[in-house]
Amino acid sequence: MKKELRQIFTEVDNETLDLSKILAAGSVITGLGLSIYSVVCGNHSFDMVSFGSGIGLLFAGTAALLKFKKESNVDKTAD
Repeated sequence: MKKELRQIFTEVDNETLDLSKILAAGSVITGLGLSIYSVVCGNHSFDMVSFGSGIGLLFAGTAALLKFKKESNVDKTAD
């Protein structure tokens, strides 16, 4: 089981953790947990589509931010 989880949550080299896979799995688990909680404890429905859209937009915004961000902590004298 440990080997399978390592293969799922790492990059091709099976050593480097892939943050996007971990965040995606966490988002799915959070969505399922919130839907169970809202139905059982809150007695109302949970809109998984809205939750998924919000998480997707959050991931897209973060990816765009990281892609277009200027590197601010680069030591120019190290060349």
